Amino acid sequence: MALTPPEETDPLKQARLLAGSGRYEEAEKLFKTLIARNPSDRTPRLALAALLAETDRTVFAMTHLRRLLAADPRDTAVLSLMGHIYRKSGRLKDALRIFRRAAEIAPERTDFHFYSGNLYRNLGDYKAAGLSYTRILKIDRNHIPSHNNLGVTYADLGEETKSLLVFQQGLTLDQDNPILLFNYGALLEVWERFKDALFVYRKAIEYKAEWDAPRHNLGALFFRLGQAREALETFTDALFVAPGSPRSLNNMGVVLLVQGKNRAAAAYFKQALRVEPDCQKAADNARRAETVDALTRETALASFYRAGMVLMEDAPFAPYDPEAPTPPRPPSGDAPQPATRRRVISERDRPQAAGTPPPRTQPAPKPAPRRVISERDLPQDAGTPRPPSGDAPKPAPRRVISEQDLPQDAGTTPPPRTQPAPPPPPPERYCKDVDNAAIRDLLAYLLDLTAYLSPQDSAKFKKSAEYRTLLTLITTLSPPSPQPP
Repeated sequence: MALTPPEETDPLKQARLLAGSGRYEEAEKLFKTLIARNPSDRTPRLALAALLAETDRTVFAMTHLRRLLAADPRDTAVLSLMGHIYRKSGRLKDALRIFRRAAEIAPERTDFHFYSGNLYRNLGDYKAAGLSYTRILKIDRNHIPSHNNLGVTYADLGEETKSLLVFQQGLTLDQDNPILLFNYGALLEVWERFKDALFVYRKAIEYKAEWDAPRHNLGALFFRLGQAREALETFTDALFVAPGSPRSLNNMGVVLLVQGKNRAAAAYFKQALRVEPDCQKAADNARRAETVDALTRETALASFYRAGMVLMEDAPFAPYDPEAPTPPRPPSGDAPQPATRRRVISERDRPQAAGTPPPRTQPAPKPAPRRVISERDLPQDAGTPRPPSGDAPKPAPRRVISEQDLPQDAGTTPPPRTQPAPPPPPPERYCKDVDNAAIRDLLAYLLDLTAYLSPQDSAKFKKSAEYRTLLTLITTLSPPSPQPP
């Protein structure tokens, strides 16, 4: 007789599993039952306070936490939860006081210093924030969020040299971090190292393709360098990534306004104001478009909606006891995949003058195999008929040659070669066959863009590699339905 493992009988573990799976009412009842059995036990009371805080019942949560803190004033778990509750409710000074107290009790805990540094920044005390991040790096020099936030803090204080060094140190530890790359690129622009900034922004986009902030700064930098066409393509990509973003709509309108296409630019500005009515840049640019006020290069650079440096978020706080078991995973196939090996950026990855090389993660294309032919496949003379196969003597061993060995005489016709595939038809052909919403939106943006361009610009855009790439993508993912014979 096979033995089955017993079910979980520990009430505390049962309550934690219920809370972790979202069954809050059942977990709360079980926690209260455990507290009634043993009022002096801190574990169920702390878990109940975390549950009440997560369900926005902070008043009841603070009642339990104050009772625990009266029993043990040096309980860092209680102090940490109180600090998070204060911060969530907007009481930043009280949260900072609690986290500083926790950091004095446990100075080796980097999370308390990190929360204190972020709260100092929120309160406008950048020097104290920098000291908090520096303490973390003395404890753990591999703490990437502290490298990032310390670099941003130095930049806010006007100490660009220190900020540059801190970002470089962080990138030596984590070379594919998109936030570090983005902030580093923004700082390189301040130092007017524009080519390096272009490279870094592209790397940030490569590692986090769904993030539109690097595209805004990259497009504005292209425009600053006099590359209006590249700026237009970059902002178009930003619209594909974030179609409803007022930042993307405003920046696209600025480029069109500089090109003298006021009506198209006004449409983008109005759409940005519908999404975000308080967008001051879009409102100013809309007035310029209506009054046919031409933008100069300097005015256009000031009209772009650039993305500022980004702080890394606080380290995630577990709402329950760290020793609590994790809830069971759902049976669906949504389990996270194992992380792939990190690819290191080298100088050889920089774009060359002739173009950008293909990503190193893709293998190099293999050469096409050489077509092997025999002497019998060579063209015969007009007066020499080929002998029938049945009466022919047994042929000698066939000498294998390649196409490169054939004589290139004027009268010799080379064997026919395979013709390349015809170019894809215009996108209007696929309008009725597209069912996928993402492809339909992509095609709609492409058609809208070509409609706003002049005939000359439209012809140039349709000859570009980006236009052919979009058509190839649409052709591959949504082929036309077969026509009846």
